[in-house]
Amino acid sequence: MNFPDIVPLDGKFDLRELSPLPVEYSSLPDGWLLDLKCEILYNAALAAEEPIMEVGTWEGRSTCCLAYGKADNNRRPIFDVFDFGDTGLEEFTNRHGSFDPPETERERLLRVVTAHGGVAGCLKQNLADRKLGGLVTGYHFGDITDMAVSRKYDVVFCDVSHGEDEIVRNVGFIKGMMVQSDYLAIFDDAALPNEYALIKDIMNPDRSLCFGIDNGGTWMVSKFSIMAKGRYAEIPWLN
Repeated sequence: MNFPDIVPLDGKFDLRELSPLPVEYSSLPDGWLLDLKCEILYNAALAAEEPIMEVGTWEGRSTCCLAYGKADNNRRPIFDVFDFGDTGLEEFTNRHGSFDPPETERERLLRVVTAHGGVAGCLKQNLADRKLGGLVTGYHFGDITDMAVSRKYDVVFCDVSHGEDEIVRNVGFIKGMMVQSDYLAIFDDAALPNEYALIKDIMNPDRSLCFGIDNGGTWMVSKFSIMAKGRYAEIPWLN
């Protein structure tokens, strides 16, 4: 897998080696993934030599970025997506115990959960609207740790590492689904230094590069990292 080098330049990241996303960011589905991270995912799929996996799609902003990358990748790798795919508010509440998001996010989340077909329906519709549905090889809805998946993945995007419980439950399981030259991208909206350390302990990388220091001088993971077992590059982002 020939992933472009990303070089820190004066405290920022040099994007000269990255290919731009082929569409306007505003045309992507709603979501929390920032434009720069969308571009990273596009390039990861563009460079993939073996299957791609996304775990935790929500309504598909990141899924579209990966699908666009696959579309422009001459190897056209397999692309599987995994999500709980809750089909309505009742199923969401039964699975997660409650629906009690912050008031600022309530309407945004409720729109997806209560859409026709719920999260799964919203995801598929967003992909279909952009003519990307045919680029997804397989949709897998439910708890990934209950699934028997024999395929190994070269590129993995993981958005199921929110807090220590999810990290312990999911990250090790996902690691077992990755090929030796794999890249793991973890996007988290509230990663803490202890959670970062836990992920690193589970992944056991050969080498770790970490850029980004908060105002107090503490190394932290913040929002995003790309990890490669054997050829390891890790880039936490601070917004």
